[in-house]
Amino acid sequence: MNALKSHKFFWTVILILFLCALIPVDPLGAAIKPEEVAVIVNTESKDSLRIGELYARLRNVPTRNIIRISTPVKEGISRTDYERLI
Repeated sequence: MNALKSHKFFWTVILILFLCALIPVDPLGAAIKPEEVAVIVNTESKDSLRIGELYARLRNVPTRNIIRISTPVKEGISRTDYERLI
C-alpha cells in the first residue's frame, strides 16, 4: 500500500509540473500591439478628436488606425442615424 501511495504522489507531482509548464512565461507577450488597435474619433467633437489623437500618439497607434466618423454630438443616437452614420 505504501508503494501505491508513493506511485500516486510521483504521478501527481509530474502532472502538476506538466500543467505549470503550460502557463505562459511572458504574459506581456500576449499584449495587444499598437498596430492591432483602432481608435474611433468623432470629427464633430473637438474633445473626441483631441483625446483620440493624443491616445494614438501616446500608445504609438498608427495614423492609419484612426477611424474618423461624423455623428451629432449628443447623448443618444437614433437607429436610423446609427445605421446611416456609423
